[in-house]
Amino acid sequence: MNAWKITYQVALADFLERTRRFSFLITLGLTILAAYMFVPPADAGYVTLYFEEFRGIYNSAWVGGTTAVSTSLFLSFFGFFLVRNGIERDKRTRVGQIIEGSSLKKSHYLLGKALSNFLVLAVIAAVVIPVAICMQWVRGEDYSLHLGAYLAPYLFVVIPALAIVSAMAVLFETRPVLRSPFGIVLYMLLFTGVTMSTLYSGMGNDVITKAMREKLLLTHADYEGTYGQGILFLESPLKLFVWDGISWTWDVVIKQAALLLVAVLVCLLASRLFRGFKESPVVVQGPRTGAGTGTAAGEAVPARSRGGKATAPERTRKAPAEPAAAQSPALTSAADLTPVRVNKRFLPLVGAEFRLQFASSPPGWYVVAVILAILCLFLPYTAALRWIWPLAWIWPISLWSSMGNREHQYGTVSVLASSPGYVGRQLPAVWLSGFLAVLLTGSGMLIRFIVTGDVVHLIYAVAASLFVPSFALALGIWTESRRPFELIYMLLWFLGPFNQLFYADFMGTAAESGPVRNLTSASLVIIAVLLAASVLLVLAAYSKRKLKVK
Repeated sequence: MNAWKITYQVALADFLERTRRFSFLITLGLTILAAYMFVPPADAGYVTLYFEEFRGIYNSAWVGGTTAVSTSLFLSFFGFFLVRNGIERDKRTRVGQIIEGSSLKKSHYLLGKALSNFLVLAVIAAVVIPVAICMQWVRGEDYSLHLGAYLAPYLFVVIPALAIVSAMAVLFETRPVLRSPFGIVLYMLLFTGVTMSTLYSGMGNDVITKAMREKLLLTHADYEGTYGQGILFLESPLKLFVWDGISWTWDVVIKQAALLLVAVLVCLLASRLFRGFKESPVVVQGPRTGAGTGTAAGEAVPARSRGGKATAPERTRKAPAEPAAAQSPALTSAADLTPVRVNKRFLPLVGAEFRLQFASSPPGWYVVAVILAILCLFLPYTAALRWIWPLAWIWPISLWSSMGNREHQYGTVSVLASSPGYVGRQLPAVWLSGFLAVLLTGSGMLIRFIVTGDVVHLIYAVAASLFVPSFALALGIWTESRRPFELIYMLLWFLGPFNQLFYADFMGTAAESGPVRNLTSASLVIIAVLLAASVLLVLAAYSKRKLKVK
């Protein structure tokens, strides 16, 4: 079969499998919400593309360009975590062992996985375009529609970025160290470094922002040429200017097309690092017999000659058949059976779930967790609160994402469901183990809050500690997958604790420190919402699990 056809079939099968999941619908819903935020209202207190005190009028060129930049940035970060499980899924479902025994080459397999990643992200990006067009009309500053002003930025900016992210997702699945939480942190560092280094490079997103800056420098002498990407908060109203779009010359197109070559090179590197789906051989034992013969009665065995060579097989003598009545076991009443003792102790179950939660974490994971806790204790308070504490709460994401779906990953649902008190005992044990994990990984900052008397952030920490395991457990049970929690929690963490978007800041990193009287009404609302959401999520998880058992 043609190599390209094989790659296409691998990509198509993986793409169809992913897009049929409920988690994909959740992702599309979040994308629509993100696209709405990419075009903020005129009186909004934030911008997604910052040019000091200026903003372009919402025409097709400006909306198409800014949403393309935001989509590229958004999917370069969150899209990686969305699609980086393709190889791991084949390994978990044992499809990898079938692939290992086939003639499929590693390079074709990995290229097909990268192409599937790209198609998934491209579909998500394509959803942004009609939403952006609708937002242009909703904002009502310019109703004239130019479809090319939307398509060109996505074709020449978003598509190359998605190709690189798709290849990086495959690369980060080829080695165990890259699949671990260390790989998550490494990609976050790479993403931050690449984003900062390409701000004024003339490649990637800077192709669009450079054209916007050049227009501003020509028309407004008070513009100093700086800009920023992401969600940025404003201190004063913005001034408007008209931007008519970018001229897509051959030089620009060739530069952007070179990024596709980078994606291919990353796939080639991944094929060199990938070791396939090898596992230990399975030893199949034959039936046991008595007298050490190693064969069953009546089985043909080779007779050996004096020279030690095998001759024609002989039949061992069969024992005379016993009467049917003698072969059937005697009937036993239920009263004669040994009574079953059910261990209803709850704490040992919590301890087992807690140990199981950490079972797959490598030694390096604990080293980083301890370092983060120590930094929270001894770094200057402001720096620890602003940077280290959020990192300490993103590091255990792989622990929380397995809550409620671990039994589906390892195929132990029927075993656990047959145990007594499955829902009433196991569900609280899983939640409590996740709650203890939150307290343990954030212990450094919790101690700091108690010692310094920072009651505001202590209350935030307790409310968030109740919310995170409840959220993880509910999503794990409802979706039977790790990815929805990882994606939504990463989005919430990025907007809230990391970027300090106030109403998404469930950790209160932007709140004022100090005694309880420093709690504002807005902070009280956020804390109340976290507590109420925790209760509702646990009830939703319980009802769904109860329904499944029935």
